[in-house]
Amino acid sequence: MTAPPARNAVLAIQALYVVAAATIMTFTVGTPGITSVFLLVAIIGLWSSRRMVGLVVDLAPFFFLIVCYEDLRGFADNISPFQVHVSELVRAERFLFGGIPAAWLQTHISSRVVVWASMLFYGMHFIYPLILGVLLWVKLRSEYWRYMLGLMVMTYTGFICYLLFPAAPPWWASHFGFISERIQVLGIPAEIMLQTPNPVAAFPSLHGGYAAYVAIYAINTWRRPALWTLLIPAGVTFACIMLGHHYLVDLLAGYVLAAGAFSLSQAPRFHRLAAATGSLFSSVPPIQPEPLPPVEKVHGDGQAAIYQKAEP
Repeated sequence: MTAPPARNAVLAIQALYVVAAATIMTFTVGTPGITSVFLLVAIIGLWSSRRMVGLVVDLAPFFFLIVCYEDLRGFADNISPFQVHVSELVRAERFLFGGIPAAWLQTHISSRVVVWASMLFYGMHFIYPLILGVLLWVKLRSEYWRYMLGLMVMTYTGFICYLLFPAAPPWWASHFGFISERIQVLGIPAEIMLQTPNPVAAFPSLHGGYAAYVAIYAINTWRRPALWTLLIPAGVTFACIMLGHHYLVDLLAGYVLAAGAFSLSQAPRFHRLAAATGSLFSSVPPIQPEPLPPVEKVHGDGQAAIYQKAEP
């Protein structure tokens, strides 16, 4: 059945607004924002076939996950009983690499093109998992839910780490004088970054974790044809360091977290545990609505009939 013109007009106006908002955000903060992407996908799904509506429904857990993570990350530093860790990461960086890679890159590379490309790679860290999720949903539906399970484990594990080990990024340490190297947060003024919900959620890096998880899962699924996806974590790694958002040890920890989440997503025992947990909720009987009082027709016929409560 053809959609009514008014419905198409409503969806078209919403789509234009989302595209405009996403474009403005991309040119101002370097990322369109996960909310804009979700709304655009939902509008396209509602505008398209019934199968696309099913895709929007099955993608809902992914968007719920991202929104919940952003909310939880936003107050993790406020409820954490631990102090912000700075010196530990600096010492580890100097010990492993002889210095701070972020400071070296910003000293030797000043190309505006490189900065914009880095902002693109950095800002799309939520988009990579979404794209792979859609591909798995279309081509390997059963694998999609395994993929989502690992993604969920990785995301909430990251939040727990932020809660137990709040860690400052390189630009923060430089801004407050904890290190002698001058490291800026490129693309966004430090004053704006300090107003973000949680500027000390750096370890482990989920920017690196998401990119690595996408590459690991894609290569495990499609083997050699998917080897090119290694460019995603490579680009994200360079971007995170170049922009001053992460130490290299943050990213390495994110890769370890991604590998662990992938291993769990493939473990049969973990799937049985998840299924058993889900059955606890599915076994709860649904709430039954109270029955309406009986009625009887008093007079009238057709659609003009009049009803009243029947006597017991």
